[in-house]
Amino acid sequence: MKTSDFVLRSLWYCPELQRFLASLGFYEVEQSLLFNKTEGNQILLKSTLVVVSTMLGKLGATSEYTATHALLKSTATDGGPRSAVVYMY
Repeated sequence: MKTSDFVLRSLWYCPELQRFLASLGFYEVEQSLLFNKTEGNQILLKSTLVVVSTMLGKLGATSEYTATHALLKSTATDGGPRSAVVYMY
């Protein structure tokens, strides 16, 4: 993804969000936003997506949300950060 993209630019150049995304394994090379695909980063990213989708679902669950949430939950690996996510429901 290009950091000059309109939507991504508004996220990546916000210092708090940039630190958060960097903690999940994202980093910038020139104008591209890349993801470090280590196993730990992939678990963190999937777990974060489950938490965010759950939070969004509290605002109004839809069938699309439910299907996405089920997919994310089923693809998260056992142990590590996922176990903390399960207890947040």
